[in-house]
Amino acid sequence: MIEEEKFWSFCQLVAYKVPSEPPGEVVRKGFSSLVRRLRGLPSQVPTATQLRPVDPEIVHHFAPNWEWSGAARELGARLQDWLESGGDPGVRLIVGGPFSGAAEIVRALAAQRELPVLEPPPLEELLRGDRSWLDRVDGHLSKGLTVIPRMERCFLRHPDGFDLLRGLLDRLASFSGRCLIQCQSWAWAFLEKLVNPEPILGPPLTLAPIDRDRFRLWLHKLLIKVAE
Repeated sequence: MIEEEKFWSFCQLVAYKVPSEPPGEVVRKGFSSLVRRLRGLPSQVPTATQLRPVDPEIVHHFAPNWEWSGAARELGARLQDWLESGGDPGVRLIVGGPFSGAAEIVRALAAQRELPVLEPPPLEELLRGDRSWLDRVDGHLSKGLTVIPRMERCFLRHPDGFDLLRGLLDRLASFSGRCLIQCQSWAWAFLEKLVNPEPILGPPLTLAPIDRDRFRLWLHKLLIKVAE
């Protein structure tokens, strides 16, 4: 069993591998599927009107929201040398899938380290082609290490929707300071094919997959919380 403080870890995106299921779980699923086939489908299937919503307090008790401070500390440890004042300049990129908590982790790290956060531009600015967000980028980058979460909200997926992103990349290409950026995985895959930003942003890090030991640790903590 891994130690609690090692529940979270990060790896290079290119090294990410989906955990394989233990043989016992594969066998269990196979037998379960066979039993369902032999028994056939249930004679009565509940309709949507027969289903009752669960009290939100009950949902929160049994499935509480993730606490991201531990993941933020682990990310800070991973980037410790770079985060320190003597660290090498450049950009560090964190990529995570939808609902992975990557944006929340980066914001939590910024709060822990008291780093300035530059939020993406409002959608209204993107739609009307407003470039004032780039002025805010210049202001933040000139002050030192800056955190930019949700880079996927800095562009629109049509030919005229990349002005702000190109402006950001142009600034980072000649940037001599440090900037921590977070982006969703779907957007990163899209941008890799379209504009190839990795030479500027560097190879991305991502949360390592939750393997069997990490899942057991999370489930054990959840059961303790529910029993309290």
